[in-house]
Formats: sequence, structure tokens, C-alpha cells
Amino acid sequence: MADRVELHTADMTDLPFPDGGFDLVVSNVAMHNVKSGAGRDKAVDEAVRVLRPGGRLMIADIAGTRRCRARLLALGMRDVSRRNLGWRLWWSGPWTATRLVSATKPPATAVSAANDANAVSARSNRPACSGRGVRCGRGQSNGSSLHRNQACSPAMCSRNSATGPAGRPVAASR
Repeated sequence: MADRVELHTADMTDLPFPDGGFDLVVSNVAMHNVKSGAGRDKAVDEAVRVLRPGGRLMIADIAGTRRCRARLLALGMRDVSRRNLGWRLWWSGPWTATRLVSATKPPATAVSAANDANAVSARSNRPACSGRGVRCGRGQSNGSSLHRNQACSPAMCSRNSATGPAGRPVAASR
């Protein structure tokens, strides 16, 4: 197995790997160690970046999984889910449960379309949303970077519709 496995120690907000190089990315009770929300968003962004189209991302953690889920939705990931892993993975009790967020990276053409929509919205300096109550990564520009992690309500949603990328129906969930 040693001929097929490499161990690297790296900063999860700045991974030293090429884009699309992994079929599976797993973060196991590590994300909560990144203290800032912006840092956690960057760690999720990096995990998605190194994932190949069609690849799977799994984040198990005791804190911040709602934000990770929202970020993955904002990045256009598919089959995004969040669930409790049960009492055997409690850390001292039910108040510190481990939850799993999982998602699949869409095909490259869907990723390109999402990036194009991000650029258009950034130029127009207005938020865009998929209608799911989460600003979809096509958010406001402060001139130097996009703010992609800010939540909005369906009433504030600029699209206020029940369709996602390419006009596919989506279910509103929190």
C-alpha cells in the first residue's frame, strides 16, 4: 500500500495540490480548528478545488457544519446533505454531536456555468441567489473579493424562485 499512498501535512486553507486531482476528499473533525468563518469558507473552497468533477466531499465535524453546507450549496455542489452521525460520535454528550456534510462536485460544464454566473454577478455588484435562501456564491463584490457566505432569506432572494442552476427545480431546506 505504501507505493500507492502519500502522507502530506498542509494548511487546509491553502492545499498544495492541483485542481481536480482527487476522487474523494475527507475532513474528519478538523474544520472546527479553523477559527474564522472566512477561513472555514476558504478550507471548503480548497477542498472543492482539488476535487475532480463527479468526486465526493465528506466533512465530519462537531461545529460549523451548517456553514459548510451553505458554502457547498453556494459553490454549486450537488447532493449536499447534513446529518447527525449518532450517539456513538458524541463528544461528551448530545450537545457536541458529530455531523456529516457530504456533496458531489458537478460535471465540469456545470462548474463553468456557475463560475460564469459568479463573474456576471460580481460585475453587476448585486447579489444573486438560487431561491434556496442562501446567497449562492454570486454575491456582492467589495472591489477585491466576493462575499459568498452571507445568508439571505427567500423573501430577499433576487431570483425568488424555486429553480437552481440551469433552471432545475430545487427544494428549499434549512
